[in-house]
Amino acid sequence: TLILSEPDRIAPYFDIDAVRAAYARYLASPDETTSTDIFAVFQAASTSIWLLQKELEGGDAVTSRSPH
Repeated sequence: TLILSEPDRIAPYFDIDAVRAAYARYLASPDETTSTDIFAVFQAASTSIWLLQKELEGGDAVTSRSPH
């Protein structure tokens, strides 16, 4: 998976070991996975995809945001 094969992208924002553990629990027993684990994996995957998209667009995802 993207979040496990390229963890450096999201490492500044997530505890990679915790995300890996949540994903492993999901794989081991999908029907018994907690909503906390599901949300952790979803959030990490979503962030990873967003950061990758920003990189492919040629910008730094963090510094290319519009000012508030």
